Amino acid sequence: MFARVGRLYVAELMKALRQRLPLAAVIVVLLVAFLSLYGSMRSIEGQIKQELGESYEREPGGIPGPNADDPPRTARTKKSFFPSLPASKGYECLAHTWKYSLELGAFFLLVFGSLLVSSEVAQGTVRTTLQRPIRRIDFMLAKVLILLTATLFLAVVIASAGLLLVHVLVGFGNVTDLQWETEFRAHSNTGPEAASPEATEPTSARRPAWLFFYGSEMKAFALKSFLLLLLPFACAGFLGFFISSIVSSPGTAVGIAVIVHYVLSALLEIFKGWQRYYFESYFEQALSWLLNVSQGIKTHLTPFKAVSWTSSEVYVPLAYIVAFVVVSVLVFQRRDVVT
Repeated sequence: MFARVGRLYVAELMKALRQRLPLAAVIVVLLVAFLSLYGSMRSIEGQIKQELGESYEREPGGIPGPNADDPPRTARTKKSFFPSLPASKGYECLAHTWKYSLELGAFFLLVFGSLLVSSEVAQGTVRTTLQRPIRRIDFMLAKVLILLTATLFLAVVIASAGLLLVHVLVGFGNVTDLQWETEFRAHSNTGPEAASPEATEPTSARRPAWLFFYGSEMKAFALKSFLLLLLPFACAGFLGFFISSIVSSPGTAVGIAVIVHYVLSALLEIFKGWQRYYFESYFEQALSWLLNVSQGIKTHLTPFKAVSWTSSEVYVPLAYIVAFVVVSVLVFQRRDVVT
């Protein structure tokens, strides 16, 4: 069985690489990641100008770096395409970049999953495949592996693009209160507490009041948020896969999957008490947690830290994936796709 599934997987992978949809998805997602980062940088720059006022424009000085030993980020005197932001805003920019690129990536996964089986049935290639010593369950398992591969590949592309773009254009640093930090640095004769070696460690007793989270803490928060995003991100593709196992027409399968997903999401915005039962809410929740923490908002920090592999944030999306796969296989086993 494993040898048959392996051969089918390789064949399906070669077939996917020849299609235009995966390449188009990568190009469009990268473009959206860049545009969403640029938009968030402009928005954050406007917020900083409101918070700091004249101190944002002063020369020399400008916005301070994330640590005491970092040189201040001087405000640009010439117009530039990219705003000049402190590294303390890096994770906030990353949260916005991931949000829009992952949402678009989930849409592409939904379409890709909707075409996996329906296109084979419509073109008649499934009949040729099943005439060999290939069982239907082998065929479906190979499709599941392809969908998992596409999900992981697209997620890695989005995560890497966001990290690289933010690192180059903004940087990553401690999350601080810029207004308080700027005033403290301006009026301190001996230098801020962060200048001492002890303050570089994430110890709350020595943490300056204007420093919300250290960079090392934010790295852990970003990694945990991304891992929590993976399962609901994959659910979109498996929803399309489920529809694809029922509907023979590729266009109809894509249309039904898109309508079902987005109509359910819209209805749950009205009936918010049911949101915890749909995987989409956990996608939004993980992004919301990362965005709040990157802005220094600590109200959601406790539930964020409390999330474990036995929490609903994990087992609800995982249950959807298992249910979609099991039902799809059972339905396909009973369908007449050979005649």
